[in-house]
Amino acid sequence: MLEALERANFFVVSLDEEGRWYRCHHLFSDALRPLLRRTQPDRVPELHRRAAGWFERHGFVEDAIGHALAAEDAEWATQLVEQNAAAAKMRSEGATLLRWLEALPEELVRSRPRLSVAYAIAALFEGRLDYVEPLLRGAERALGSTLEASSLYPEEREAMGWLADIPSCVAILRGDLARMRGEAPHAIALSRQALDHLSEGSSYLRFKAMWNLVSHRR
Repeated sequence: MLEALERANFFVVSLDEEGRWYRCHHLFSDALRPLLRRTQPDRVPELHRRAAGWFERHGFVEDAIGHALAAEDAEWATQLVEQNAAAAKMRSEGATLLRWLEALPEELVRSRPRLSVAYAIAALFEGRLDYVEPLLRGAERALGSTLEASSLYPEEREAMGWLADIPSCVAILRGDLARMRGEAPHAIALSRQALDHLSEGSSYLRFKAMWNLVSHRR
């Protein structure tokens, strides 16, 4: 049916050569959305929830977050960001991570220490150094009222990656901040403090701490 609609030039546009992805013509979409809101407004949140679930299952995180927010399910959107923040950072997608975080309600970000740490990371990426320390202090305050890393389910810990270890992340980010401000002794002390508490399995965090140490020995 989709192929027939495309051949007839009937408001359907193919997005690939294999015929797997299609979209409505943008003018048609622009006409349908107001019609839906006018004639069936009660269906809109549920349709956004269905879309968010589909995108989440198929790995399209940003689209899932957008639809969860459109469904006014901020808790779901917050969980999606928390579970994918570490992966976004590892892909050097600091701007994407910052955009996700800024779309969330501020009170939800402040209540979750991992999101405050993720926000601090994104701020470092963007050169917003004055934002970093307040976010780290907020993460430490929020940590006392949330689950410790050891109480996470294995699949939750795996999804969050190194963000599951909040105290070590905070120490290393403070070392990063000191290094970027040219405060060598402070950066070295913080990096050594982090290394003293990191397990051998925390390869990425150990690399970050070692990088701060090596950078100041040159």
